[in-house]
Amino acid sequence: MTNKEAVEVVREYMRNEYGEEKIRVAKNMAIEALQQDIVYCYECKYKKEAEKDTMILNKGEWFCKKNNMTATLTGEDYCSYGERKESEEIDNE
Repeated sequence: MTNKEAVEVVREYMRNEYGEEKIRVAKNMAIEALQQDIVYCYECKYKKEAEKDTMILNKGEWFCKKNNMTATLTGEDYCSYGERKESEEIDNE
């Protein structure tokens, strides 16, 4: 049995056992819980500090001291070390 076939067997079992709606709700809850543990760079309170304190490596890239990683300014980078800005700080940018 291939991995794809095994996944389909599990999905079919879950559908029969729990129903589509319960599976959808559980999936959304899991995604929500995972997203609460990460902070995107654009919403991090350390972003401005990192931009000021670090040398720009390439156009649009900077080094974040909080997570010791290079990040881009595209808004897609994230980590679990950051902290979200207060909502007022986000609105003022």
